[in-house]
Amino acid sequence: MFDLQQHLRSIVGWDYDLLLTFSAKQALHYVAQRDVRLLITEATFIRHSDGSGAELARLVRDQAPETPVLLIHDEKHKPPTSPHIKYRLARHTPPDQACSLLRNILVPPDMASLSSSA
Repeated sequence: MFDLQQHLRSIVGWDYDLLLTFSAKQALHYVAQRDVRLLITEATFIRHSDGSGAELARLVRDQAPETPVLLIHDEKHKPPTSPHIKYRLARHTPPDQACSLLRNILVPPDMASLSSSA
């Protein structure tokens, strides 16, 4: 997969913090402590004790219902369905399509119209 952090930076600029966590617990802590614009999670966690991306999405929605969740999933398996997951992205999505999705999520509509008219 392409470098997600690099593409996020190209979309939102350097005014945002990109936080990388290694556990669902740490992600929930960040959501509780910060204004998280987007939570990106894997469908399946390496550490199964952390649950799954769908479970993390549910917990995040309980704490911060306004935080959208983007689930990255493997194309070989059907992605989990959950009302708590607003966006899905297949792991091997071409970079231009992934950037388009991220831009649609992160750039407010009024700002998108300004950048497209330039």
